[in-house]
Amino acid sequence: MVAELEKSWEPPREGAPHQEAVDTDDNNVDLNDVPPLVDASDDEDDEGEGAPYQEIDDEDESHAQHKHNIDRFIIGDGYGVKPAVRIRYNDKHPSARAGQPLTHQESSDDVYGATLGGGDNPWAPFNSKKDWEIARWAKLRGAGSTAFSELLAVDGVRDTLNLSYKNSEELNRIIDTKLPGWPQFTRREVMQSGEVVEFYMRDIVECLRALWGDPDFDGDLILEPEQLYADEDMTIRIYHEMNTGKWWWDTQNITIVPIIISSDKTQLTQFRGKQAYPVYLTIGNIPKHIRQKPSQQGQVLLAYLPTSKLGHITNKASHRRCISNLFHHCMQTIIKPLERAGRDGIILISGDGAARRCFPILAAYVGDYPEQVLVTLVKTGTCPICPAPRDEIGDWESILEPRDAQKITEALNAVDKGATEFMKACANAVQCVFWKNLPYVNIYRSITPDILHQLFLLALVADVRLPDGHSNARLVRTVRAVLDFIYLARYPIHTSETLAQMNDALHAFHINRDILISLGIRTHFNIPKLHNSGHYYELIQLYGAADNFNTEFTERLEGYLPLI
Repeated sequence: MVAELEKSWEPPREGAPHQEAVDTDDNNVDLNDVPPLVDASDDEDDEGEGAPYQEIDDEDESHAQHKHNIDRFIIGDGYGVKPAVRIRYNDKHPSARAGQPLTHQESSDDVYGATLGGGDNPWAPFNSKKDWEIARWAKLRGAGSTAFSELLAVDGVRDTLNLSYKNSEELNRIIDTKLPGWPQFTRREVMQSGEVVEFYMRDIVECLRALWGDPDFDGDLILEPEQLYADEDMTIRIYHEMNTGKWWWDTQNITIVPIIISSDKTQLTQFRGKQAYPVYLTIGNIPKHIRQKPSQQGQVLLAYLPTSKLGHITNKASHRRCISNLFHHCMQTIIKPLERAGRDGIILISGDGAARRCFPILAAYVGDYPEQVLVTLVKTGTCPICPAPRDEIGDWESILEPRDAQKITEALNAVDKGATEFMKACANAVQCVFWKNLPYVNIYRSITPDILHQLFLLALVADVRLPDGHSNARLVRTVRAVLDFIYLARYPIHTSETLAQMNDALHAFHINRDILISLGIRTHFNIPKLHNSGHYYELIQLYGAADNFNTEFTERLEGYLPLI
C-alpha cells in the first residue's frame, strides 16, 4: 500500500526509466529485450572522428530513440545500464600487448620460482604441484592439525608423495616464512625545524607485488581499458570501473597499474603507543566491488604519517609551511620508488603465476578537502584542481581547466637556483614535493570526487512559509536541484546522459540559489566543496564513477588491515 501511495505523489521526471521497463514483481527487466553484446573491434578507429566521444544533441531527431534504448537497459537491481558495445584497447591497438603475459624468456629472471629461490619450479617453496595441492587441501579442507600430522607419520606416506613437510608444524613454518606476504613496516626519522619526528612505512613496490599476486584476485584483475556504450550507435557512453574512463585509455600503451593513494589526517589511530594517521594504497586493476569491502583486503595500509603539530613554531605562515614540508618529505620517501618503476616498469606476477611488465602510475589521490589542499600546495579556500579566483569560486562559470602542473614543477625546480629565486617562484616554499618527479602525473587531474565529504545534506522544505511574502517555489527548486545532483553523483554506473542530467541539476541550483541570499541564509557561495562539485562531470569521464574513490571506504578500514 505504501508503495502504491508513493507512486501517486512522485512527480514525473524527464529521462527517468519508464514504469513498463521494470517488472514490478521482481524488480528485474526482461533480458530478452536486451540486444546482444556487440564487439566493436572492427569499427572505425576511435582516435579520429568516430563516435566514441560524440555527445548527443538534444535537438537531434534520434534523441528520443536513444532515450528509449537507455530505458530498455535499466537493470532493476539498481546497477545501471547494460552495455551494448564493448571496445577493448587491445582490439584497437593489438601491437601494444597491454595486459599480455611475458614469455618465459622475457621473464626468466623474475619468475615466481626464481623469486622464492626455487629456480624454474613454479610451485616453490613446495616440491611439486602435488605437494602444493596437498598443503592447500590440508589448510582449507583437511582434518585438524593433529590428524594431518598423524597421517603423514604413516610409514611411506611422506616419501611416496614427495612432500616437503613431515607434519603440520613444518607446513605452517613454510607458509609463515617462505610464501610471499605483506611487507614489514620500517621506522624512519625526519628532522623538521629542529624536531625529530618518526613515521612508519612499507615498501610501496613490495605492497604492489602483494596486491597483484594475491591469489584471491586471480581472474579479477583488470588488465586493459575499455570503452562501453549503451547503444549500438555508440552515442551513449558508459562509465563504471576505472578502466572505462578516458584517463586509462589515453595513458595506456603497456600494462598500466593505476595507483590510488588515500590519506586522512582526521582519522588518527594508535600505533606503537603513539598517534599517527594512515596512508592507504590500492590499484585500479582491482574491481571496485572488491576495493569497497574491507574484508577483501583490496587496500594496503602503506604508512603511518607523523602527527606532530610542531607547536614550538609560533609564526602561522612558518607553521603552515613546515607542516606541508613534513608531509611532503615523508610522502616523497614513501612514493619515490614509483619514479623509476613508472618509467622502466617492474615485473609483477599475478595469482595465476603469469608475469607481466607493469608500469605503476599515480592516477588518483583520495582525501578530504584539507588533504587535497596539502597535496596540491594551494591555499585554503581555493580549488585544488583549477585556478578559479577565490572570490568567484562559487560561480557556475568558475569551473576552469586544471592547473598547469608543468609550470608549477618548473617553479619548484627553482630551488636549484638558490633560496632567493625559490622564494620568488613559490609562495608556499615546500621543497620536497612528493609528486614532482613522478612520470605521467598531473596531480591537479588526480584529485578525484569525494562523495562522503563533498556532498552535503539539506533539510525538508516542503510547505515552508517564507517571510516577507517570498514564494517558496524557488527554495523548493533549489533544494530539489541539489538533491538531484547528490543522487545522480552517487550512481555506481553513469552514462553520457546521466552525466548531462547531473550537470543540469547543478546548473539549476546555481540559477535558483539566490533565494538563500534573499532569505539571509547565505551571503555568498564561495565554498570549495560546492565548486568542486562542478568538476564531477569531467572527473567521472576521466576515472569512472565517483564511488571508485569515496573516502568512506578507507575510513572503514581500521581494524581490518594487518599491521605486520
